[in-house]
Amino acid sequence: MKQAVSVGGNKRLGSRSRDLLRLAKRLARASVSAGQTAPGVLHLRQRMHEARFRKGRPNNGFRGVYANFDEARRSSPAGLIGYDHDRLTKLEISGFRSGDELTFGPMESSEYPLLYWLRPLISQDIKIFDFGGYLGGAFHQFRPYLNYPSTLRWIVCDVPAVVRAGEALARRGRELQLEFTADPADADGTDVLIAAGSLQYLEPGFLQKLLKKLRLPPEHIFVHRTPMHPAAGYVTLQTFNDGNGPVFCPYSVPHEGTFAKDLQRIGYEQVDTWSKPRVLDVPFQPECRLEEYSGMYFRRSG
Repeated sequence: MKQAVSVGGNKRLGSRSRDLLRLAKRLARASVSAGQTAPGVLHLRQRMHEARFRKGRPNNGFRGVYANFDEARRSSPAGLIGYDHDRLTKLEISGFRSGDELTFGPMESSEYPLLYWLRPLISQDIKIFDFGGYLGGAFHQFRPYLNYPSTLRWIVCDVPAVVRAGEALARRGRELQLEFTADPADADGTDVLIAAGSLQYLEPGFLQKLLKKLRLPPEHIFVHRTPMHPAAGYVTLQTFNDGNGPVFCPYSVPHEGTFAKDLQRIGYEQVDTWSKPRVLDVPFQPECRLEEYSGMYFRRSG
């Protein structure tokens, strides 16, 4: 009499049963995948994603691949485009009273490579250009780790609406070392440029073009929390909802190798690289998917 084989409990499956079970799972996954890409089902999924995207859902969601920023902007649904809107900064400053101190949670481990290289550069009269630094969060968060000298100047460059909010916040906190500007050319004559999570909101190649225009470009360049694709660059469209409605932002993902070579061509050597686990998924464009964002340190050679 043959012994019955149980697929549950503590009884072990025979080798043939295990093979059949693995085959059944593969067939089930293939069936689901085929169903999702069948013309009718795929069209329905795309319509559902578009409906959610137009509402700013999911937060930090993406849609499409475009030739350039202009094309991405033209494809944007109704709503705010970009970060240059007073509405987007009100939440951060509404609860901040004169004399309060900004507080942050524990430092993420992905921030430590930047701190490691930045720390020995901190000296008297150093000028740091925080490109796309929003309301100055990095200035506040890094201060306990970097022992700022009294003569340090930390200059945040961002869009005009963010600059206005940042200046108001700095005045309330009596931060004399923190400055704000909306002009990227103010990077001229600074020692360090940090672009942390900002280059993706600018046209591809913006940083390299800016550095070539400067009379005295920064000696040290830190690119941090930036999506880079190992095969090919592209432009997509990002959405989020700030609680008052959807916001849409053209979003660039450069080719990793090309990005580094373009900086090397204008006189910078690559010193270090690191990564931050973070998924970038453009629905219906599997070739665009990333599992991590990049960090790089470049130093001017010669």
